[in-house]
Amino acid sequence: MKISVVIGYKNRDTERVKNTLDSIAGQTMKDFEVIFIDYGSDEKYQAKIKPLVESYSFARYYYNDTRGMPWNRSHALNTGIRLAKADYVLLGDIDWVYCPETFDEMYRLVSEDVRVFCRNYLLSEHVPYDRSLYQNIPPGLTITHEKGGGGAHLIIKKQLEKIHGFDEYYCFWGVEDRDLYSRLDQFGIKSVGIDISKYPVFHQWHPEVSGGKRGFFPDRWWENMNIYYQVNVNKLQRNNEYWGKLFSENERKVFNAKEVYFKINESGDWFHKGIVAFRLVEQLQLLENNECLLIEISKRHYETSRKLKVLSKLISYISSNLILSKNQAGQFNAEQDITYIIWKLIKDSDLIKDYALAEEENKTIVRLMH
Repeated sequence: MKISVVIGYKNRDTERVKNTLDSIAGQTMKDFEVIFIDYGSDEKYQAKIKPLVESYSFARYYYNDTRGMPWNRSHALNTGIRLAKADYVLLGDIDWVYCPETFDEMYRLVSEDVRVFCRNYLLSEHVPYDRSLYQNIPPGLTITHEKGGGGAHLIIKKQLEKIHGFDEYYCFWGVEDRDLYSRLDQFGIKSVGIDISKYPVFHQWHPEVSGGKRGFFPDRWWENMNIYYQVNVNKLQRNNEYWGKLFSENERKVFNAKEVYFKINESGDWFHKGIVAFRLVEQLQLLENNECLLIEISKRHYETSRKLKVLSKLISYISSNLILSKNQAGQFNAEQDITYIIWKLIKDSDLIKDYALAEEENKTIVRLMH
């Protein structure tokens, strides 16, 4: 087998998945497999996607039981890398559709010290995917980064194994590609791109999913990821020996643990933030083996009316041009500050053994297990 195509997925529509798998089925190269990692999808999505994927003879479907955890593309693709049977791994995406000769051309150029990338054309809401696009590329489409960030990559598997794949610290969105390819460059792997005017790959349109949207990241997480990136940029091997772990239902103890409620005082000053952090960690450390801490965080609802946007800009302008008589630290904000504390514990400590987050209309329910 020449290529293992690794695709990560979570809670996406079936038409998108079918378009991608149909384009893979139509490749002139036939010596490949698809490793499809369902990264903790909700049951209603899983029920539709699993039979669809399994209807393609070349595809293997795996459910990674990461329910209650945020999307982590690094972990999802690492799971597929470890399960791959071929010598070369194509790091794919559920949004991409490939012209029939893409795999042949990428395989022609790849070698042990060369990774081959393919940029892609970004389709818009008004330019949907259609097979005729391969022969007639619409003018004016945006193309992804010229060095291949955000595009498909074909890499020898053993080089990915040496550095333990993508760094699983990164989650939600962004940085993991930049980090991986920086480490491969330092490892001596050269980059070669294919000509997408001859071998086009298209990214199916979807609404914006990135840190540009309010509330997309936990507070200060984007900054944390970029600090982490620069601090660790010369550390080539990441993760521990369990990188790419495929979780089973039996391993998710948090869903069956006895709940111990953590009460949040919704108001307080800057000093209160430290007290809450202290109390939360203390209560976590006191948990028994079969217990989890239950935290309910009320959500703030952001008004997006035009009048409010104008008012917000006006307030911001006035504030930035006033000389304040007293410089005070911010007041305690339960949603923002508790979320920050929880996320620091999950990602930057070894205190949390399992966790799950559930989003409801007016609150986020968090379960933490020590």
